[in-house]
Amino acid sequence: MANKKPLRMLLAGGMASVALLLVIGLVLSIVASRPEDAARGIMAAKGWRQEQLSLLSIKTSDGPFGGRAHVEFGAQGLGTPKVIRVDLVRPACSPNWRVSAYHESISKRE
Repeated sequence: MANKKPLRMLLAGGMASVALLLVIGLVLSIVASRPEDAARGIMAAKGWRQEQLSLLSIKTSDGPFGGRAHVEFGAQGLGTPKVIRVDLVRPACSPNWRVSAYHESISKRE
């Protein structure tokens, strides 16, 4: 009969590695930056000042395997009011949100 001890040790090591990755992912999702801060960063890079922006909505799904967010801001600049939509992703095991889409449109809200 073959010795099963090496197989058990291999399985135990694999399970410990998976558990460690889950814990790291969970901790990173807890300490992750806020998606609206990442969205404000891209809007600042596009020339919008913080006082011109108001948060309209935010939808997130976040967890140890990464996350997605959709942030919507109202913007009052020179001329017509706009709605700015920013989609973001947070890769697994990363605390930082990355912009995946940016769109400005004329506001239909008064």
